[in-house]
Amino acid sequence: MKRLLFVLCSALAMSCSHGGTEKLLKELDALVENRLEIYSAYEAGLQELKDSLTLVVSHEEKWALADRLYDSYAYFNLDSAVTYLGLQKKYAHSLRQEYLTALNEVQVMAYRHNEATAESIFLSLDTLQVRRLGLRREYYYGGIVLYSNIKSSSHLSAEIAEEKLSCFRKLYFSVDSTSSFAQRNLALLYRDGGEYDEALEILERLASAATDAHEKSFIAFSQSDIYERLGDMEKREEALIRSAANDIRSSVRTYLSLYNLALIQYEEKSLKRANLYISANMTDAIAGGFNTRMIDAGTSQMIIAEATRDEERKRIVWLLIALGCIFALLVLAFILLVNNLRHARRLKRIKNMLLGVNSRLKTANSELILANKIKDSYVFSYMELSINYLRKLEESRRESRSIAKNEGLDAVLKYLRSPSVIYEEYKHYYKIFDEAFLGIFPDFREKVNALLREESRFPVPEEPVLCTELRLLAAIRLGITESGKIATFLNCAPTTVYTYRTRLKRAAICPKEEFEVIISAM
Repeated sequence: MKRLLFVLCSALAMSCSHGGTEKLLKELDALVENRLEIYSAYEAGLQELKDSLTLVVSHEEKWALADRLYDSYAYFNLDSAVTYLGLQKKYAHSLRQEYLTALNEVQVMAYRHNEATAESIFLSLDTLQVRRLGLRREYYYGGIVLYSNIKSSSHLSAEIAEEKLSCFRKLYFSVDSTSSFAQRNLALLYRDGGEYDEALEILERLASAATDAHEKSFIAFSQSDIYERLGDMEKREEALIRSAANDIRSSVRTYLSLYNLALIQYEEKSLKRANLYISANMTDAIAGGFNTRMIDAGTSQMIIAEATRDEERKRIVWLLIALGCIFALLVLAFILLVNNLRHARRLKRIKNMLLGVNSRLKTANSELILANKIKDSYVFSYMELSINYLRKLEESRRESRSIAKNEGLDAVLKYLRSPSVIYEEYKHYYKIFDEAFLGIFPDFREKVNALLREESRFPVPEEPVLCTELRLLAAIRLGITESGKIATFLNCAPTTVYTYRTRLKRAAICPKEEFEVIISAM
């Protein structure tokens, strides 16, 4: 009896715990979906600092404000952080702030997935000068940030990185043992030594005293790591939820918590939530310019997307099985009716009804297959374009930096004003679109020509390419009918789209009002 009671109580506790986790996840879902409003409010709150920057005159005040703005953007938008880092560099030498500025640059390079450059800058710093200037704490902090980012990098082994990270944590604790950051690093040292109870005790004390959302996020993430090592996956998930929620509340875009939660949801087959989290992770990484997060999120996004497609395929299979069962029941009903009804006219009516159902089933099946083919083709094309865009973006940045270094700012501006790069990207995009569309609708051009007068028909080129008018009709076939959206797709003015549509309708052999309806149903 006692054993039975224990089992029942344990089951009830697990059920309540699961319910609590689900409640936290729903609250996180709402934060993720509304995070853009939080980000907008965060940026609006920085406007006062930006305004002050234009009003102050002294170099000391400008450097100090630039440093505050850098700190505000370091976890939110790297491009903006780099802007204010550049302003810091402008006044660093005259104010003898080169070391603090260099440490900020180390952080930026690490977040941009350029760990080799970050480490090179860090190692070039004169440690004796750091001691003379009283910047040991800042220097050790920079070491922690650097080796935390490159711990899993290919150019430095994890073992070496972990060793250096541990060393810098101990050094930081030697100059600052009371701050929350110092205590959190002490907890991580206990963790690395396998003293999990001591580490959790410190983190729980810090969590109860923390008021800043960003700090709460760091603490909760550290707790999640320890719970994972202890094998307590339920507490790990709860800690990650708290960390992710506080990341969003503090407008942090370079986060790991939501990324890890996406993987957990994927493993638990909660694909809708996994897609929500990984998409938010990818979007925020791109918006913030955090290259490391882009790479990780991009890879995971493709895996989760593929799993989602597999799940959709399974649903389609089950739908077809259900429809097959319904059809089998209808066939059985037909047989029973044939055996029971003698009147020929009624029998013929029932037979025709079943044939109609069969035809509709075949049509529905064909539409499902076509829709899945369209979706798979364009999802792959989207992923290819996204990866190519990220690669082109990085190449453009490297080219801009190289031109700026070797030829000066005027050469950079000339390069950026050149339309050739954008023109080639548009050509590449339309090439991919044409190939994907004609792969799905190979006879689209012939069907369109059949609707036009002979003098207005389109020639058939050797390569699988579409002209602008055919791309317009292709957009209509895919369900895009608004002239504004078509104009955006074709990179032209809405008036140009209107002119094309009018010209095509006039060239049609069918009634003008039916032309686009027929195109959309091809």
